[in-house]
Amino acid sequence: MTCNTIESLYAACMGRPTQRVELVAAEREALEDLRRRQHSARSLAFRAGIILGCATGVTDKEVARQLRTTSWTVGFWRQRFNRGRLEALSDEP
Repeated sequence: MTCNTIESLYAACMGRPTQRVELVAAEREALEDLRRRQHSARSLAFRAGIILGCATGVTDKEVARQLRTTSWTVGFWRQRFNRGRLEALSDEP
């Protein structure tokens, strides 16, 4: 691989840009409610925590470290949320 400029080398090393998670107030409230509700499915509460973590602007790696999961899992749910919002966090494909 040859790079003509430092910028192209930097871009090649950085990989794909991460999609930002931007929440409206109602979404943030719903996610926080899912995360702390005692009768929520554990997996749904975990996914809500991932999205709330992503919305703070930290990297997938940092969210993964905080939640003791993989950055792949964080990226998967972040992308799925960005495509389908709250409904996309359910177990159905």
